[in-house]
Amino acid sequence: MYNITINKNTVYIDDIVSFEFISKDKIITFSFIIHKDVDFYCFSEILNLFTNFMIKKFKVIKLKIKKENVNKYYKSFYECMYYEYKEYLIRSVEAYRYLIDENAFDNKGFIINQSKLKIIPFKMFKTDKKGCGWIAVYNFLKIIHREKTIKEVSQNVSKYALFFGAIGQDIFTIFYYLRKNNINVFLTPIFKRQCIRDIKMSKAGIILYIHSRGSHYVAYKNLGNGKCLLYNVVYGKENHIMNIEEFYKKYSITPLGMLLFVNEV
Repeated sequence: MYNITINKNTVYIDDIVSFEFISKDKIITFSFIIHKDVDFYCFSEILNLFTNFMIKKFKVIKLKIKKENVNKYYKSFYECMYYEYKEYLIRSVEAYRYLIDENAFDNKGFIINQSKLKIIPFKMFKTDKKGCGWIAVYNFLKIIHREKTIKEVSQNVSKYALFFGAIGQDIFTIFYYLRKNNINVFLTPIFKRQCIRDIKMSKAGIILYIHSRGSHYVAYKNLGNGKCLLYNVVYGKENHIMNIEEFYKKYSITPLGMLLFVNEV
């Protein structure tokens, strides 16, 4: 985990990276200095943390950086949804982001509180009641550095939901959506003991389990040694790390379960 601090117009991520910025009309122009060399994956996490910190703190509509200042980390910006425009890389903040209660998100922009998403439709229902499927997809895409907008994911995943969304989201439609987006995802049916086995060998994925109020989807990142970082299991809980056997023991009430996972990110 990284610590983030701000001093006037500079944001510090531990002693690894500092971001200097200027804010004007809700547009942030920034540059960065690397104090300790980091690989692509670490910098992607740091950039995502900085981007979402600025979104939360300043309610910005855009962040931009000159392409000449990006150096070898161009891919990190691309995977955090920055796009090229003239001499800049730009991240536009979608309107949906500010329609949603801030308490729905953690400090990296993952959705961790489904109950705060009443405003987002899910077919004939609302996301707070039926939308855990697309939320899990959204979080999973962020984990594997394939982030998309809330609007794109919520609309394009939920359009495959059966019976106008009355029974939620079918796992095979999520599998179809991910494969259609060129993500080499695998499916594990039917028992949770098989899911536990594959979670331990995977990098990240989406768990479908049955709890006392019905079925639920959550995204996870495998941290190794049987531990996972889980999103939207307990509404509003940040940095929810659990041993995967303990997760199933505590939250799953049947031996049944299904899993979508990737072996590489």
